[in-house]
Amino acid sequence: MHPLPHFRQRRSDTQYRRSCDRCGSGVPRCHRRTGAEGAECGDAAILSRLANSLKAESTEYKAALASALSSGKSFPAARSAALCAMLGEENARLLSCANNILGIEYISAIAKLNAPIVPMAVMRTGAQHDSAKTESGSMSASAIRTALLGGNAGAIRHTVPQSVYSAVADLNMMNIESLSQAVIYALRRLSPSCIAALPDVAEGLENAIYAACRENSGFAGLTMNIKSKRYTLSRIRRICINALLGITKSDYACHPLPEYIRVLGARREALPLIGEMAKKASLPLVACRADYDKLNQSAKAAFEKDIFAAENAQLNGKAISEFKRKFIIV
Repeated sequence: MHPLPHFRQRRSDTQYRRSCDRCGSGVPRCHRRTGAEGAECGDAAILSRLANSLKAESTEYKAALASALSSGKSFPAARSAALCAMLGEENARLLSCANNILGIEYISAIAKLNAPIVPMAVMRTGAQHDSAKTESGSMSASAIRTALLGGNAGAIRHTVPQSVYSAVADLNMMNIESLSQAVIYALRRLSPSCIAALPDVAEGLENAIYAACRENSGFAGLTMNIKSKRYTLSRIRRICINALLGITKSDYACHPLPEYIRVLGARREALPLIGEMAKKASLPLVACRADYDKLNQSAKAAFEKDIFAAENAQLNGKAISEFKRKFIIV
């Protein structure tokens, strides 16, 4: 298979429209809408081809993936090696970039749902994902969180909009380690069979978690004790947080798609649009308690999980009821 073409940094509107045609989902052009996603790669066509390659899972790809996994590589590394064998190193390298991976997942979801959305990749510039440096006047979200956790809000003043700075300057940021005892407690309350009911738990992983939560008293030690080449740190963290929040595989099955739109804030000039959305959106909008009261039982159950998660994030700071949180107008 020939390697995919290198992406270009800038493209004209005409080139973009042609790219949209190549990435189309079969939905007539007049009914399509554009879905923009920031990515290290600025070409949606390339990301779409990678998404199709992952979806197809050809015999060649499956064999290469199995070979890489058997050699001891983690799943992300094995997938990258398999794609490298199929598509070439340059294109496989794109899968090592976090926002490209996210964009590919969006494109896959668009195809799965046959949604009338044309993917548009907006090239990420400045500080890259997880970068600790300030580059070209910008900071990564990780660097911003680190600054806020360290009480150094001034470091981000000139890298975010003033409205954002005003909202977070005095924010008491939550460090995941502050939830260590809560996470350990939540896991120790669960039997192996209950741990197996958590999302992302499979292949007997529940037994390793059951043992590790009794041998560790901190979140970092717990996750590192369970982590392996097969089970990434991100996956273990998700399992732990799902245990804390009481989210199970059955919750995912009961709520496979969004059932409401939660509006946290808006630009002042966009407020009329919120009113129009409330009238015309296919899902109910929730901006206050009165909106919640109008939800059906299934949507209420999902929303209550949302509220519970947000309020648990305040365990080490000033507690504010999510129903009393002010609507942000910028």
